[in-house]
Amino acid sequence: MIQPLIYEIIGQIEKQNADKTELEKTVKCNLTELQNKVNTLEEKHFVTGEIPQPIHEKLPMYKQEMESLTRNITDNTMSISN
Repeated sequence: MIQPLIYEIIGQIEKQNADKTELEKTVKCNLTELQNKVNTLEEKHFVTGEIPQPIHEKLPMYKQEMESLTRNITDNTMSISN
């Protein structure tokens, strides 16, 4: 009687972990894309020594989003291990 319940609980936990793992992969992919954008912007404008105002305004936004994604990864990793 209890055995089917245990299997159901284990199945639900495994599903949640799989969902979180997939989310973590997506977040890491987004983080990589943002880092590539920042690197490209910095490399293009490093040569000239100046960054146009619209691009200069995007860098903090990208970096802030990267920090948010990094926190998301950390939070999900911690909740998977618990």
